[in-house]
Order: sequence, then structure tokens, then C-alpha cells
Amino acid sequence: MVVLGPQNGVLKLQALGGGTNSPTSAYASAGLGHLTLESAVILEGDAASFLAGWSDPSVGCRAARRVVVDATLTYAPSGPGSSTKTFRFTRIGEVLNCAEAGPNLGVTVSGAAHGLACANGQWLPGRYTLTTTGIVATSVSAGDATLRSIADLTTTDTTPCA
Repeated sequence: MVVLGPQNGVLKLQALGGGTNSPTSAYASAGLGHLTLESAVILEGDAASFLAGWSDPSVGCRAARRVVVDATLTYAPSGPGSSTKTFRFTRIGEVLNCAEAGPNLGVTVSGAAHGLACANGQWLPGRYTLTTTGIVATSVSAGDATLRSIADLTTTDTTPCA
């Protein structure tokens, strides 16, 4: 994992994987005072999950904040003459404080649903860049500044289609 460091108040992490035969993931966390925002991208054999969630020990578990999960999946085929494909997904929802097991709002997409899978469902060979940007307001009042957490995952799958 490469820590790219704070960039305009955003902690950005990047993970470089070595194939998609086993789960590959990247996580990021950003904080301001007691507020922490986490984002994750998880790439598995036939799907990718883009997630975000927040926590703040200074407020109760019933406190809710609007979280935006902005996800991007870019595929660059390994063969010559093929064009890069980019897909964007956004999910917005109210998320309660005290979430268990980390980030819990997001989207899961399959390679097959977007033309990026072999006949057996595994990801096509090529280079994948997956980014999850989690966004949350810094307080529950409308109009406040936002906190962003960005998780990047870049991996190359060299496994030929079966």
C-alpha cells in the first residue's frame, strides 16, 4: 500500500494488487475532531464493492448523517487496440453512527453486468482502477463543510479467460 498523504484535507491511500484471483482491497480513513469517515474498495473474483461509513464517539448511536459514496471503475484491456471503459456509480443515504464492521453504505457491481467478465464470470484480463470516495458533512447541520475519504485500488489481472 502506498500512502499518498493528506491532499487538501483528504487522506488518500492507494493499494497495488497483483491479480484478482483472491480478494484485493484498499481502505482509507479521514478525520476531523471526533468525526471519522472510512471508505473501502474490495475486488473479489467476480464483483467489486465500494463502501463508506462514518463514526463519532461524541454523539449517540441514533445520530444519522447523509453519506455519499461516489465510485469509479476503470478497465484497460491488456490487448492492443482496445479502448478503456469507465463506469461511475453513486449511492446516497442516511447512515447511523456506531456502524458495526466498518463502512456499510455503498454499491456492489459484478464484472458480468458491465461486460467485463469472461464466460465463467471472472474478471477479464487487464488493468483495473477502482476508487471509492466517501463524503459526509462535518456536522449534522445543513450547509457545513464536508469530509472526504478516498480509497484507490489499482490491479492487473493476468489470468486468461477459461
